[in-house]
Amino acid sequence: MGHGEVVNFLKLAFRNAGRSPLRALLTCLAVGASVVAFLLLRSISAGWTERVAQTPNNRVVTRNRIGWDQSMPVHYAEEVRKLPGVKRAMGGRWPNFKNPANDKVWFGATAVQAEPFVAMHYELVFPDEQKRAFVADRRGLLVARELAEQFGWKLGDTVHL
Repeated sequence: MGHGEVVNFLKLAFRNAGRSPLRALLTCLAVGASVVAFLLLRSISAGWTERVAQTPNNRVVTRNRIGWDQSMPVHYAEEVRKLPGVKRAMGGRWPNFKNPANDKVWFGATAVQAEPFVAMHYELVFPDEQKRAFVADRRGLLVARELAEQFGWKLGDTVHL
């Protein structure tokens, strides 16, 4: 297709769209909605795939059959530990916390059994004395460096959530 043919084709397309502006508008909206839907689904799929790729392949997460928001009793971890081939098991809950200093800021967290958590999550890098302190203190808290910097928390601070 030469340059002149492309120009003629575009003139014809715009002239035809001008004959029925409503149809042209609806066509543009349909194409736009299709592109947005495609990109949204691809983004969600890529996010799930990346999360799976970053997770160590020697762990299994179990959940309540009703859904993620329903906790399983912590004593189930003891039952899972008895299964053949299981080296470690840990109970946990997924509460959402708010910082009392700013009610609009909330973040996800996991309440865990400290000792198995530290043993199982070898990819978390922090000093051994901090690991021991976390396990020893029933009210201990592990916080990502970025979150601590955001709220101005320092090692040893008492944090109220």
